[in-house]
Amino acid sequence: MRYFNILLFLFVSLTMSAALKTEKVSISFSEEDFQLSYDEKGCLVIAPVKPATLPTSNEPCLPLFSTDIAVSGNSPYISSYPKFTKRLIRSNVRVAQSPFPVPTNSVPDAPVTYSAPYALTVYPASNCNYVASSECGDITVLHFLSCPFVYDAQEKNLYFIDSIELDITLGNSQSNNSMRRGCMDGAMIKSLVENPDVVDSLLSIRAGGL
Repeated sequence: MRYFNILLFLFVSLTMSAALKTEKVSISFSEEDFQLSYDEKGCLVIAPVKPATLPTSNEPCLPLFSTDIAVSGNSPYISSYPKFTKRLIRSNVRVAQSPFPVPTNSVPDAPVTYSAPYALTVYPASNCNYVASSECGDITVLHFLSCPFVYDAQEKNLYFIDSIELDITLGNSQSNNSMRRGCMDGAMIKSLVENPDVVDSLLSIRAGGL
């Protein structure tokens, strides 16, 4: 009986592994896209040249960037794992705290103050977080928020990441895509995603099946 259970476990594991696949995508950053300065409190302010999202107000203000990746529409997202090498760019520095959100249609009655400083730990918790997926014809676009900085608030060290190697695990759905709707403009998709070189091949899979 025990031998049978082991065989069953191995069979299920192999079947599940065969139903999964991994895509590898490289996300690059340039230190020249950021201006570093100090505020009146002596805290380091990181100003990105490109549009960015800010973290919550109880964290250091490390900019987050929208990162889109194209995959097959028949491959649902399962998980992802970022790999990178960081390099030290500032030491003995305190990064300015992310500001509280202020409504654009009103003026605050008093200056916004922080309830508490951020914890002395390493930020961000992950440098590449999955957010959502969008259907774009026979292509699925995966949306991530990525950050090229690592800040050790305990040691007061700021690091920069030149590139993130992202391993994305995808399922292998066999559902019929004949009813999928959405944009099929390959040029538009290429302009949005980090891996434009795969777009033509993803679109040709569908075209070849017609």
